[in-house]
Amino acid sequence: MSVTFTDEQKRLVNSYYPGLGTIPPSVGSGGLLTVIADAVDAAIAAGPTADAAAALAAANEADDTADTAQAAAVAAQADIDGHQDGGTSKHDATEVDYERADGSKKNIQAGSDAVEAALSDLDDATGLLSGLTTTDKATVVAAINEVDANADTANARIVNRVDPMGVFGTWGKDVDGAETNGGGLVGVTAALTQVGAGQAKCDNGGVIGNLSAGPLAGYTSNYQLFPDVPIDNDAFYVGRVVPFCELAFDIGTAQVSTGACITPEYWNGAAWATLTNLVDATSAAAVDGTRPFEQDGAMTFFPPADWAQCSIDAITVYWVRFRVSTQANMGVALGTMNAKQPEVVTPGDGYLARLTGTIETIRLNDGGATLHTTADVKFFLMDYTTGVTSGLLTFAQDQRTDYWTGLAMAVADGDELGVVCVQEDGTNEPANVLLELGYVVT
Repeated sequence: MSVTFTDEQKRLVNSYYPGLGTIPPSVGSGGLLTVIADAVDAAIAAGPTADAAAALAAANEADDTADTAQAAAVAAQADIDGHQDGGTSKHDATEVDYERADGSKKNIQAGSDAVEAALSDLDDATGLLSGLTTTDKATVVAAINEVDANADTANARIVNRVDPMGVFGTWGKDVDGAETNGGGLVGVTAALTQVGAGQAKCDNGGVIGNLSAGPLAGYTSNYQLFPDVPIDNDAFYVGRVVPFCELAFDIGTAQVSTGACITPEYWNGAAWATLTNLVDATSAAAVDGTRPFEQDGAMTFFPPADWAQCSIDAITVYWVRFRVSTQANMGVALGTMNAKQPEVVTPGDGYLARLTGTIETIRLNDGGATLHTTADVKFFLMDYTTGVTSGLLTFAQDQRTDYWTGLAMAVADGDELGVVCVQEDGTNEPANVLLELGYVVT
């Protein structure tokens, strides 16, 4: 398959993509990139033009001719070797096996006269082999093969696309997930959905039951997160069938902690590990998740790369748990949900991907009125449909634009994408950001 551009189109493409290595700073709706990308799609759908097909045929013919010439050189060398060894002359051979420069084998039917004629024809047509030694001729063929391989690579890459993703609004951390924008879909109000009845669990000394099942033994009220007399290693669990990045809590009775008392954890396939890169807006005193459930809010975190499903009370999903690690700091008042399960973002309000493939690169352009200079901003791109992420990205302070490569984030047409911040600048946040997602289309 081939796509032919005019010289002017090539100039315009190369001005934005020298060597297909950079991305334009901004394209906007209907911009040059969209026009060119649509033209490429149309050309691919229509197939090669007559001129392109003719050019490809000519290139293939030249390659075949070069193969024939190489065969002739091999046959001639074999003939010389035969005479030197006192063997039978190979001039009358009717079949020659030879090896191409790329290591592949080829067989031709040719007597010495036909081989010599093929060499002569190639010299007459191109002058390419005149005066060359056998070694030089093989080098020429190898060069032709390399050019052909490079052309194939270029043809494969030309279907790559860049999808501009406007992520409007201010990139601060989510403050109140139960009432505002839930899963960090910056610039939009996300819909929130309570997790299933079997996906919120209470653990009292190893006895596990559902949060919404009514008071368990040792619990005073419905939706109480921890038992009346908690001890170290009691826990509260929340799970979902795909990885998630934020939980919203509608708190009825606020936890009153005197210090760090909880450790947020996830299952890594072999053991429970501490959940890092977490921002807890349910705490008035700490944001690291060690004093949660003091107020309504969202708890945002980066889904760990080694997060694995496990079974809790016969429910196998991706779980996080809030384990009592220092019971002495829990205080008397214990956190209770307001007759409600914890909530997660419901796909439907984010940015809908329009391509199927792998997002390999992201370019960011910050449209904020004031450049963020206080601290780095850490964020990631989340596919809320599948739970796949881009990996945690750091947008350095004093930067208006930034660029990341090697993301390998697989997405499908129609998946919902969102941006989640787990570290903010604290003073001047990025705003009205344009993300340009570089795809390898499949």
